[in-house]
Amino acid sequence: MASFWTLAGGFAFDREEMKNTYVTTNSGNDFLLRRDNEGIYLDNQFTLFKKLFLNAGLREEIYQQPAVPADTVDFNDRPAFLTARIRS
Repeated sequence: MASFWTLAGGFAFDREEMKNTYVTTNSGNDFLLRRDNEGIYLDNQFTLFKKLFLNAGLREEIYQQPAVPADTVDFNDRPAFLTARIRS
């Protein structure tokens, strides 16, 4: 590649996990909630006149959440949440 052009790319992964006493199974046990975030990116940098930079890039985010079962025993019923996958 030319000295005025830089190309970079990569992959990022993050996982969030939490337990909450409000979100429980039908037997009253804590339920582990999880969400995964994956990111893929590609970045170009052009250098013009040694002091001017032009950046252009692409990034895609993918958020995934496993299914959460319904809780129908408590007074305030919680509906089931299906597996979710969001791309942005």
